[in-house]
Amino acid sequence: MIFIISIAGLILGSFINNLISFYCGFSKFDFNRSKCFCGKKNLSAYELIPILSFILLKGKCKHCSENISIRYPLVEIISAALLLLCYELYSFSFYFYLYGFLTLSLLIIAVVDYYKFIIPNSIIAFIFSLSCIKIIFEKDLSIEQFILPAIILLLFSGINYFTNKFKQKTAMGLGDIKLLSSLSLIFSVTFSLIGIWLSSLIAIPGFFIIKYFNKKFKAESKVPFGLFIAVGYIIILFFEPGINYYLNYLRGM
Repeated sequence: MIFIISIAGLILGSFINNLISFYCGFSKFDFNRSKCFCGKKNLSAYELIPILSFILLKGKCKHCSENISIRYPLVEIISAALLLLCYELYSFSFYFYLYGFLTLSLLIIAVVDYYKFIIPNSIIAFIFSLSCIKIIFEKDLSIEQFILPAIILLLFSGINYFTNKFKQKTAMGLGDIKLLSSLSLIFSVTFSLIGIWLSSLIAIPGFFIIKYFNKKFKAESKVPFGLFIAVGYIIILFFEPGINYYLNYLRGM
């Protein structure tokens, strides 16, 4: 079963790479056979095999000799790892599919925001739809469920308004605000607040690390906060049992 999930994760990772390239403006998205970077040659079957094709081609396109980004095998490996972790935690339950799709969506957001400083609205809409499915499945339609998302929207939008008015800059991107609001519908209030805190904590050293290693960030003042939100909430998701144990321990003290 682990082998099957790994293969499924690699295949989904390959599909996610196509989505990332589309959202970043690197290529058009369609369901036809993939082409090489020059856009003239269809890729053969072995050139489409996740990870293995990168190794066999030695990181270069067979047709135009252009370097293939390391992003392609990395995304495929991470996709497989995320699905395997979801399976280990939730087996083939409803939550395996819910959190599997959620983590893969966050992976797309992380990479696209890293490259282009944008969070695709369609991915946020998909995460919002996942939150609605979870609410319906758990039959948790109480008004309290929607208080934190509303607070996040109002609070950060208000902060943006005042920073725009007095400092002529935004404190947080609108995509970041919409993403946090959608995620707060999936996670409990406690875990949503921990997620915001952890994302901010990761962003502090994270920005300087990627600025040091990536030249395009040298003169860039923007922060790909969607990347750090994605990482923060993925960590929260997979460490949820341990965090719950710790919180219950604190309550019992």
